[in-house]
Amino acid sequence: RIARHYRFSLDWALAECFPDAPAVVVVEDDLLFAPDFLDYFGAVAPALERDESLFVASAWNDNGFLEDGDRAALRRTSWFPGLGWLLPRALWERELRPKWPKTH
Repeated sequence: RIARHYRFSLDWALAECFPDAPAVVVVEDDLLFAPDFLDYFGAVAPALERDESLFVASAWNDNGFLEDGDRAALRRTSWFPGLGWLLPRALWERELRPKWPKTH
């Protein structure tokens, strides 16, 4: 059910709503945005376009704490922290959509 919802939503966003957009921002419905949420994605989008080894950019860190954070750091991880993420169109069309599960 969740897999079908995501596939429908991503197809609709990229094909119907924003057919020329290079990427789409996916957020959970209860996510509270930081003031720089969209600026952050604008800053990291070029890295996603240049580096095919990057999957998505996420604006969420389950282990993030204000006292330990570094506002100037951007970290690569093998963990996918969902909630708020930037998905490049090319990745969706080339790799994810063809393999997307019918159910989950």
